[in-house]
Amino acid sequence: MSIDFTDVPEATNEGASNGLSFGIHDTTMTGTLFGESAKGTPFVEITFVNEGGEHLERFYTTKNALPRLKYLLIKAGIEKEALDKEIEEKQLEAMITGKKVRIRVGGREFKGKDGNVKIAKELSFAGFAEPISVPKNESKLIYDESVHVKRLAPTEKEYDSLDLDAKDDDDSLPF
Repeated sequence: MSIDFTDVPEATNEGASNGLSFGIHDTTMTGTLFGESAKGTPFVEITFVNEGGEHLERFYTTKNALPRLKYLLIKAGIEKEALDKEIEEKQLEAMITGKKVRIRVGGREFKGKDGNVKIAKELSFAGFAEPISVPKNESKLIYDESVHVKRLAPTEKEYDSLDLDAKDDDDSLPF
């Protein structure tokens, strides 16, 4: 087999999506990847796509974590009865691929290796999906950054910079 690279441009990031933005998205699940975390925890990574980009979400497949994946599958229209048994990877992939579901992409702050605070986009444990058949004006999914992006607790250094001796001279407060 040969590959002809004649007149093929080099790939660039121009026009590339950084993934789905925070908020509510109607998506199609297009793929799965099965693997294990660095600590040996098994997972299935599901790709959600729409015209705005894609979002990869890891669903761990331990007994304690499976309710989250089951929740998603039911919201995507897979019958509960089909999930009340052991399912092989290929069966799960066939069930998921092409299914449409509305999701809420939230996030959580974390400290990167460089020490800077970053935000990882992720779906919560539950309450993050609904059938795409629900009309948008009747959707129960809402996005509120103050609720759906988990912030890091203030560090001691941040507390050190606070003026804890400041006085509030506003007598209009009810307390």
